[in-house]
Amino acid sequence: MGYCGRPSTACHTCRVKRGKCDRKRPGCSQCARKRIPCPGYPDPTALVFRDQTQATARRVRATKPVYGADPFAPAISPTGGLEYDLVPFSASSGDDTADSDPDSPDPLPGPLAHAVHSLQGIFSIPQSLTVSPDDAARTYFLTCYGPASPVDHLPELEELLRGTEVSASAFLAPALVTLSRELKDPALMALGRKHYTAALQQTNRALASTQLATKDETLASVMMLALYEALTFQGRRSPESWNAHMNGATELLKLRGPRQFDTALGRTLFLDVVGDILASCSQRRIPTPPGIVNLLSQLGPIVGPDCMHFAIAQAAGEMADIVSFVAREWDRIEVSAPQVIVRARRVDEVLRDLQDQLPAHLPYTVLDPANAPASSFQGVAHCYEDPKSCWIWNNCRMMRVFLNGFVSRAALAWIAALQDAPLDAAVSPELHSDSLKAAVVNVKRQGTDILASVSYCRSLPAGSHERAMAARGLTWPLSAVATSVVAPGPMKTYARDAMFSLGEEIGIPQLVDAAKMVDDTPMPEDWVHIVHLS
Repeated sequence: MGYCGRPSTACHTCRVKRGKCDRKRPGCSQCARKRIPCPGYPDPTALVFRDQTQATARRVRATKPVYGADPFAPAISPTGGLEYDLVPFSASSGDDTADSDPDSPDPLPGPLAHAVHSLQGIFSIPQSLTVSPDDAARTYFLTCYGPASPVDHLPELEELLRGTEVSASAFLAPALVTLSRELKDPALMALGRKHYTAALQQTNRALASTQLATKDETLASVMMLALYEALTFQGRRSPESWNAHMNGATELLKLRGPRQFDTALGRTLFLDVVGDILASCSQRRIPTPPGIVNLLSQLGPIVGPDCMHFAIAQAAGEMADIVSFVAREWDRIEVSAPQVIVRARRVDEVLRDLQDQLPAHLPYTVLDPANAPASSFQGVAHCYEDPKSCWIWNNCRMMRVFLNGFVSRAALAWIAALQDAPLDAAVSPELHSDSLKAAVVNVKRQGTDILASVSYCRSLPAGSHERAMAARGLTWPLSAVATSVVAPGPMKTYARDAMFSLGEEIGIPQLVDAAKMVDDTPMPEDWVHIVHLS
């Protein structure tokens, strides 16, 4: 028996992500930091020896086909279940099965069989089919997509939605989309669409009942349906379906009221949904719904001042209100400028303080300029623990870019009005106010840090889901830099080119669309946040 190497003593979650597990008892710090239950550690004595007899026999049988045997006849697996040999996918595979034994079980459609065959490279599935497309998608969604995505607590959502066939469909719809995107298999996408339709019908029925509408399962279903829309969004069009889900989620949160804060899951669902709602408000230039403002004020004393997600949500809500105010008052910005400057600077200071606290939770490394990749912006490159950490950091930086952009534009308009001069004439060093100077410095600093994340994205393994998730998470921050009125020209050009090249390299057409958007319009269109949130 060959030596398989020293077994890992890390917990299951860290082994899947290949993270640095500190092996603390009763659970590791990585799981505690991400607020997920640590699955525990393997028993080293149980992994010392492995009986490879049956695996070796199966490999030999796979290389020596038995002529005359029914290719779809089930075999008994070592665990007592049925196994079906996979049929290589080809254009004529449907005709080859026409004369098969009518009593034998129906094989998977050719594309799905091909998809499950491809899964062997991801999950080390044996040559015989032992997993359904739904189970494969669920596993991929939880172990590959979840840890790198902006969606928190997927395992809890999966358990919550596992109860009935239709509620499970709400979870399977985005799960199948992510697996279809990984394998580039349209059959899985079609299957995800079927689950989406079933879940949408069931959710609409639940919304008609006040008793069912306030359940955690209903809100979680709406979250998953919105995620499905985000994952399938094509770009450069109005995200009407996603916005409809956000409007529905807003009404659900108000209907659930403060009682939803009685449980940890209820608080988690609220903060996750509110984050998407506030992003939608900012992009649509509408204020935060009063009901959401009221609920946030009631949640604050419960979670306390140290809750990072609550602090970000509060800042995002105030930023949405500022965006809405500027949009309404832009025609008379020289009159409203002092108010814009005061409000924007106050929120910017909150975000700055939050950034000072973030390293304790989400540390990252600034590479030495001598070791930075040649493609990095001005020799500045960062390295993060995972794509989710990068996503959270860039959320704060992006909001500060927007806020300081408002300060800059308002200050210029105010100075021009005071000087009774055209706007362009106000752009001179002697007329720059302290607010304008600080805004320019802040945009340059935050923009540089966002661009430093591009090197981190490119450092991730080619073809990995981590690299794809990191790139999708850069869509909105990079477009914010590329369309900023304050950012220097080289910074804006680098951001635009990074979106185009990452989109081409990794195969994310929405990033390419975002780069083209920058070429076509000076303002971000109202869809870039959809890609960023998925």
